[in-house]
Amino acid sequence: MSELLLVSVFVIGLIVVAVNSAQGIQAENRRSNCQTELRNLKMAVAEIHASEGSYPSSLDEVIRSSDVELEDVDAYELRSDGSDQPPEYVPTGQC
Repeated sequence: MSELLLVSVFVIGLIVVAVNSAQGIQAENRRSNCQTELRNLKMAVAEIHASEGSYPSSLDEVIRSSDVELEDVDAYELRSDGSDQPPEYVPTGQC
């Protein structure tokens, strides 16, 4: 009887470790995706600034003016004060 209890506790422990490991992997994937999206967005904004001489004022403008697709950068939004300063990159709820 005690062996069965010991095996049960061991199996439950393995399940808990596996679930925690999977959650850590998912969090790391989300973090990596957010970093990639931010890099894509910054490169698109830099290309627009280089070609047009001004920074885009919205994410829609970035998508219209570059090869970037919405799903490549939708984890962030742009906030611009209208000056010739780079926009602020604000993460959405996804990041």
